[in-house]
Amino acid sequence: VLFDLIITGLPLMANGFLITVSSTVDRFMISFLLGTSTLGVYSVANIGVNVLRIIPVSIAQMLVVRFSEMAGKESSNDAIADSIDKYTSALSCLSSFLISAVISVFPLLIVFLLPKFVEGIPAGRILIADIFFLSISVPVTNWSISIGNYKSVLTLRLITVLVEFSSIYLVIYSGAEIQYIAICVITGSAIYASSIWIVAIKTLKLSFEESCRRLTKTFLPFFPIIVMMFMQFFAFKDGYFDSPSKAILVSTLIFTITNILIAIITFLTNKKIFGYLGDLIAKRMA
Repeated sequence: VLFDLIITGLPLMANGFLITVSSTVDRFMISFLLGTSTLGVYSVANIGVNVLRIIPVSIAQMLVVRFSEMAGKESSNDAIADSIDKYTSALSCLSSFLISAVISVFPLLIVFLLPKFVEGIPAGRILIADIFFLSISVPVTNWSISIGNYKSVLTLRLITVLVEFSSIYLVIYSGAEIQYIAICVITGSAIYASSIWIVAIKTLKLSFEESCRRLTKTFLPFFPIIVMMFMQFFAFKDGYFDSPSKAILVSTLIFTITNILIAIITFLTNKKIFGYLGDLIAKRMA
């Protein structure tokens, strides 16, 4: 029995280890190649990132049990796809709102409380946004684990680590700014989230139209986060931080606009309008 538990637990341990490596490889390389002072600037958003990570990590533990029960009942592919879609849509919309909230106040907190670390704001925004891809990958990853598809999960995790490691090394070697390191991190996460969804679609044998529908619902809530980051960049590039009242006013306005977008996306998702958009994309690509 002990041996069986060890065999069952090894893939889970390997997955957890690769997640840890993927989430720390950037900081390790910065510390080793650029020094601890640069690491301090780069890691200024760590508190917000760690708090946001609690939500998908906690839900992940619940979903392993949920999907294991479904696997034991031999549920149909459509039922499994609907369940994954339900949890993923909820996580994507929730994380979009929370990430937008944190990004909206993050520059203000840094400028007024930690002014020596303002250079870390661009990288911090991106690292906070990276939590979105962790959130949307949780349901499909845990379903893959529950059916014993460890090979795909571990392979994609390893590829993500290698992509991050090589791209971060090239960025550091080229002397680029630290926000480009954060772009490497979020790119690796996006690659993993997209790839594990493609693997799940293939496993569930979903049609091309159905695949487009579900992927659209999953990834579109990231759009308001992109909008917020761009608006924030253009709003504050001319020095609005010199006036606390202006900074707060502009941040509140940006946050309001972003959440209107999130509310619209959430409403449309629940009304399944994105399903028709997915069908349209599929027909255009076919």
